Amino acid sequence: MELLVTPPADLEHCIGNGGRIGPPSDSEDVFHLANESSAPANTDTMDTRDDEPLTRPRSNPQKILKTANKSATVSSSISIDSRTSTLKYSQEPFDQYQVRVKALCKTLWPAEPRLSPPEGRVSGVAKSRILDAVRVKKLRRFLSPSSEKEFIIERLAGGTYNRIVGITVTDVSISEAKSLILRVPRPQMAVLGYIEREVAILRYVRQTTTLPVADVISFDATANNHLESGYVIQSRLPGVSLHTIWDELTHEQRCTVAEETGQIILALQTVKNSKPGIVEASPANERAQKFSVGPFDIKSPYDVDWKAKIPHHVSDEENDVATQTPLDWFGTQFGRWLAHELLESPAQILYWDYQFRFVQVAKQMDSLGILGDGENCLCHFDLAARNIMVQTQQNGSLNISGIVDWDSAAFAPEFVSCAPPSWLWTNQKYYDAEESEASSTPSTPEQEHLKEVFDDVVGFNWTWFAYRPEYRLARELFYFAQRGLPDGEAAKKADKFLKEWAALYDSMMEPKQNDASNKRSPSSDGAHKDETLGEIEQDGALD
Repeated sequence: MELLVTPPADLEHCIGNGGRIGPPSDSEDVFHLANESSAPANTDTMDTRDDEPLTRPRSNPQKILKTANKSATVSSSISIDSRTSTLKYSQEPFDQYQVRVKALCKTLWPAEPRLSPPEGRVSGVAKSRILDAVRVKKLRRFLSPSSEKEFIIERLAGGTYNRIVGITVTDVSISEAKSLILRVPRPQMAVLGYIEREVAILRYVRQTTTLPVADVISFDATANNHLESGYVIQSRLPGVSLHTIWDELTHEQRCTVAEETGQIILALQTVKNSKPGIVEASPANERAQKFSVGPFDIKSPYDVDWKAKIPHHVSDEENDVATQTPLDWFGTQFGRWLAHELLESPAQILYWDYQFRFVQVAKQMDSLGILGDGENCLCHFDLAARNIMVQTQQNGSLNISGIVDWDSAAFAPEFVSCAPPSWLWTNQKYYDAEESEASSTPSTPEQEHLKEVFDDVVGFNWTWFAYRPEYRLARELFYFAQRGLPDGEAAKKADKFLKEWAALYDSMMEPKQNDASNKRSPSSDGAHKDETLGEIEQDGALD
């Protein structure tokens, strides 16, 4: 299925989070300030799923937030010692790597010679006519002398999947510097398809929602550049990472975060698709950017040989069945995992039995109406505090200024998008535990109020999917269908899931079985007849 989106007219030249085309939602007013042009500021890592932040929050939150709103050349995420990441990820030391980055910048933004016309050849009248015919900005570029651009390169905290570098581009002919982020996949992640998908989802979200996300400025999926690796350069969102200052926020500021987080989730739910899958993009043309939704990879795209082991990978066109039900999708996906097991190790299949048991669970859930009607919405899948940027306004109020780390985003059934962000009202601000293992119960009156604020925003339907145990287990089933069973630890989780579902299913079916048994019971039929006869006799006596 192709999704056709018309890009903004200034898409190629837009540095900030400019105007976007998308469905109307209640979140537009909330994010109006975040989408306005503002000076980018200090930002934490853009991808820190498994890395602890390299800095700690300061004691004065208002000072931190005000500093975050100003343009800065040194990030709060700069590591004191860069050797940790260098050793952990076997990457080039930063003092050497920044030379490559600067060379790349000079290639992307070369100094442009300016031609200054001789005064004798351009009269005052001619200059006046030029001013009337050409925009002032272009005229300044024409009349100004040649100038070298300067590049400030910063080391920022990276994560498991990406190395992160800050870039500031200054030019004497431009009053405001460009603040950018360079994302370079770790060596083990730099495989075909990863960068294209990262770019596709960012552009798709920008063009279909009003959410504050980074703009892709440049990217290269090959190693034919100064970095000798694929990369993505994107605009730098203003503010600081929420998890670095959460402990210092006032209750009112936390309530604002809870409200806006709920509005973000609802905004994503307005973006619909007929089937689950990953957003992919076709080459852009002058009029529109085409997007499609392809099936989830059966082998992680980070595994370099996944396509070789599954040569007949199902394409989007081959899998485009508009009438496919949720049960059909689950059956197909678990069938693909079973085929993968056979292809990978036909002599020793470790987890094949789980795929059959998962299908049986899907059938049971479908019989109870849990799997829904086949409508899917866009899910971030990692909307935690570490991936939310915030900034303060002059009056001291707080607002969400950006959402980062869209690498895992995909389309999924509506109940999947309703996983509760329990970090808002519990003590899980850094890394969320598994939903089945984490407690979503607030422990203080303030946390209870935060949960109430969030629940009021998302509404009854969302909370029904979020807190009912059958939908939590349905989300787990989806994750098994999406990710498979990569190791023994995942198999242990599968055993726990299957046991928990069996108990819940029995408890949900027991009332129905009792009702059916009562309807078939001779004694109950006799009692029913006696009651009917009694009523008839009573009616006769009254007559």
